[in-house]
Amino acid sequence: MARLNPAKPGATHKARPCPLPDPAAQATLEHRALMLLLVGLIVILPMALITAALAREASGLYQRLQAGALDPMRYFRGLFDALPKVITNLLDRFGLVDFDVLQQRLPAALAQA
Repeated sequence: MARLNPAKPGATHKARPCPLPDPAAQATLEHRALMLLLVGLIVILPMALITAALAREASGLYQRLQAGALDPMRYFRGLFDALPKVITNLLDRFGLVDFDVLQQRLPAALAQA
């Protein structure tokens, strides 16, 4: 017989039985896997679908702007014309009562900021 432990003469290595998996540890591992799957289904999958839908909409909007099918200035003009009298009086103090004047001055003001 071979000696495995020099501190104890005559001690030999005895084979220990392999421990059986702990059922509680196995259940915890399965619980974690299930939670990861649920997080993927509840959070990550909808977020990916929403991101893809937003990208598709942005691409369509860009194509409509490039094709001339969408005129944002027409919408802004309608918004400007629908402003309440209080706001138009305030804009008149700054000399911006006309939409065309506002359209010319706004890019210059944004470029300075």
